[in-house]
Amino acid sequence: MLQLPISKHNLLHLDISNNGFIGKLPQDMGIVIPKLESLDISENSFDKGIPSSIGEMKELVFMDLSRNKLSGNLSGPLFTGCFSLWFLDLFDNNFYGKHFPKYMNLTRLESLYLNNNRFSGKIDDGLLTSTRLEVLDISSNMLTDQVPHWIDQRVKVGFVTKNRYEIYSGSNLDYMAGLDLSSNALTGEIPSEIGELQEIRVLNLSRNSLSGSIPESFSNLKMIEFRPFLQQLKW
Repeated sequence: MLQLPISKHNLLHLDISNNGFIGKLPQDMGIVIPKLESLDISENSFDKGIPSSIGEMKELVFMDLSRNKLSGNLSGPLFTGCFSLWFLDLFDNNFYGKHFPKYMNLTRLESLYLNNNRFSGKIDDGLLTSTRLEVLDISSNMLTDQVPHWIDQRVKVGFVTKNRYEIYSGSNLDYMAGLDLSSNALTGEIPSEIGELQEIRVLNLSRNSLSGSIPESFSNLKMIEFRPFLQQLKW
């Protein structure tokens, strides 16, 4: 179990990734280390939910909780209090419920990984406030309804597959562009707006229940290299 100091501490960076920690995260961690700028607890066995006190970390810009056993709904304080976040990785946990509430205030968010969880329902428009969003992976969940038409307004670059997990930054973003919504339960037609993602190189909508025809706007996707969604469509 992770133990923090009893009194408030001005710690700026905490990396305990790839260890053998178990149990739940300290409920007061946001109060004890409020000045934290980066938090990496990936590849452990933490369980239960994210403490609501996390919203006290106003200066947190990087948070990686991937590859744990965390569960529950994402807390409101995470979406409203951690407004400095630009990188958030919750890959390979057991989070469930809705994931993009309308009250989201992550206006500086650039990279978001929610893949391999148990999120369900429709893809809400809470991300509309995240005007800097460049990387989005919400594959391998239980999302339903249709692919949102606003997706082209927010997603420009970035791709992470379910079997190969890498983060690309800097100039690499010019060469690794994509969107992964695969392995959900999305229905309806593919929005023509996706054809406006002219920098996209990899598009994965496979393993859904999409139908209809390929939008004519896809002729704009001159740089696309891989289209695994084609064989999954119902005509």
